[in-house]
Amino acid sequence: MSKLIVIGIDGGTPDIMLSLMDQGMLPNFEAIRRRGAFGELLSVPNQRSAAAWSSFITGTNPGRHGIFEFYERIPGSHSVRFTRASQRNGISFWKYLSDRGKTVISINVPMSYPAEEISGCVISGLDAPGKQSSGFTYPPDLLSDIEAAVGPYVQEPGVTSLVIAGQIGEALDKIIYSVRQRGKAVRYLMGRYNWDTAIAVFRETDPVQHCFWKYLDDDGAEFKDAVFKVYQEIDLEVGRILTEAGPDARVLVLSDHGFGPRQHGNGCLNQWLGEAGFLKMTNGRKGISIPGILRKAYHLLEKNLSRRMKERLFGMFPGVISRVHSRVFFGSIDWEGTLAYSDNIMPVVWINSDAKGGSMSPEKYREAVSAVKEALLNMCCEGKTGKKVVEWVKHRDEIYSGPGVSKAPDLLIKWKESEVITGLRFGEHGSPIRPRYPTGEFAVISGDHRPMGVFMASGDGIRQNVVLTGLTIVDVTATAVYLSDLPVPEFMEGSVPASLFEESFLSSHRIGLEKWDSHADTADLPAYSPQEEEDLKNRLRGLGYLE
Repeated sequence: MSKLIVIGIDGGTPDIMLSLMDQGMLPNFEAIRRRGAFGELLSVPNQRSAAAWSSFITGTNPGRHGIFEFYERIPGSHSVRFTRASQRNGISFWKYLSDRGKTVISINVPMSYPAEEISGCVISGLDAPGKQSSGFTYPPDLLSDIEAAVGPYVQEPGVTSLVIAGQIGEALDKIIYSVRQRGKAVRYLMGRYNWDTAIAVFRETDPVQHCFWKYLDDDGAEFKDAVFKVYQEIDLEVGRILTEAGPDARVLVLSDHGFGPRQHGNGCLNQWLGEAGFLKMTNGRKGISIPGILRKAYHLLEKNLSRRMKERLFGMFPGVISRVHSRVFFGSIDWEGTLAYSDNIMPVVWINSDAKGGSMSPEKYREAVSAVKEALLNMCCEGKTGKKVVEWVKHRDEIYSGPGVSKAPDLLIKWKESEVITGLRFGEHGSPIRPRYPTGEFAVISGDHRPMGVFMASGDGIRQNVVLTGLTIVDVTATAVYLSDLPVPEFMEGSVPASLFEESFLSSHRIGLEKWDSHADTADLPAYSPQEEEDLKNRLRGLGYLE
């Protein structure tokens, strides 16, 4: 059976990639498309990286694997805790391949920390507290071998802090350096192991689109081509990886979601919920309230401290920093008088089941859900135009299935992509609400996630020059297992798209199913230490995933 390469492009966007391929700017991706298949790939409902990559890893929806974000609410409180691979319900597909005798290389897939013991090797993704953390790689000494051979391995380039500090050119340079070092590490490991399947994720397209999207339509901007340059650098590395793999290797390319201009509805949600009468502040205001001194202190830290200095600070004062985070995150919410609240970051709403000092009955809960949904659909309007901007609001039970559904926020909002959302107002004639994000990282983000990512495939048995439709991210997982010459385990929810393959290939390679225990043995995997939790919180906050 041919070797299989799976390339992840975090935030890979169909419109951008197609345009660049048509202009001859991505020759290696264009060769994959021309010799094989291309299609849009539907992400998970909330379009969040932690949930989407976990679905790719397990082949199941977030309600099954239980990961919706890099953090989750602690039941019975308004605090958060970090999620990690060992909390996931379901084994990784590379563990499944390894258990069936395959040698696998897995590099930089988000939500893969701590690294699993497999036949092959694993480098964890951005959810690891740091590259020196215990469990960052398997085997444990892998990182030192890589860095001795190819130089520094970049876990995350720390883009957002540089942009906040005005070091935009340096941020772009670090992104490109990260791409190149990632590619070197991938090729080194491909040469070191006698592998069957190699999986590598280039995350650099995500931060560059978050921070540089605003320059795409500015013809005079110095960084107008920044996003394109990063795609081009990844294309170069993909070409080198394919050369290393040899001409007989098959390749799958996927992204966890797409990208588009940022909609600023998220940053107004708590203020809007206050105007709607669902949220109350302890100071009597209707919206989010963050003390001025606290906000100024955060901005000072964001702008003037290096990432290393921030990590030292977090390590020295972990308890204080956690309390400050909670204060910034939730402002001054009066929990007893609040029925529904958000975080002013994600398009989600939680129902406060402890409102009015008691536990909410199922009937009252349904009434609360219905009231908030109706208000969002009918009274959530754009701040300048007064147009309704919510396409749909869905309860978690409507979009997820499985034992982990209760971990999801109660409501998920989909903004109308056809509208430019600069702010919100309650009702067509309400007072405009300006977005208020917890910290400065969110102020510099100009691009955000969209539901449609990218899928590509080429190699022996795959049809040439075909456009696929209707694919979801879990279909890629099933296809990767199938192309590893193994039956697809029944717990996976995706399907192998028969239209991707030539008839002769399908007739000689039957798509089989197999019963398999989807639960990984995670009892011996270590928890995050207090130091690691603070380091991880700092990184995720800098990437726009946490307050």
